[in-house]
Amino acid sequence: MNGHIATRPKATQYAAAFTVAALGEMLPIVVEAGKAGTGISRELLSIQKGHFGNVGDERLQWQIMYYDVKFINADSEADARANMLIYLLEHKLIPPNGGDNGMVS
Repeated sequence: MNGHIATRPKATQYAAAFTVAALGEMLPIVVEAGKAGTGISRELLSIQKGHFGNVGDERLQWQIMYYDVKFINADSEADARANMLIYLLEHKLIPPNGGDNGMVS
């Protein structure tokens, strides 16, 4: 170290980073959209890990979907949840201020 104290470079940009759990809290349980509409078959949240790519693609990926609305595949659960949240906000399927996430209190 030659008598010098190592210092970190100063950050010039900051970005918010959400945990998987925080993203999960932001996603609603149901979305009132798609072909099924409302009722017993309304669009329930589904999150799973598996092989969702093209034939021969053996990568394990995360898939998040609301049936009849949208599905998203990503290499990490956080990316899948974040991309779905962005999609829902951009298409005005959930309110921008959070609102009711569909959970019963």
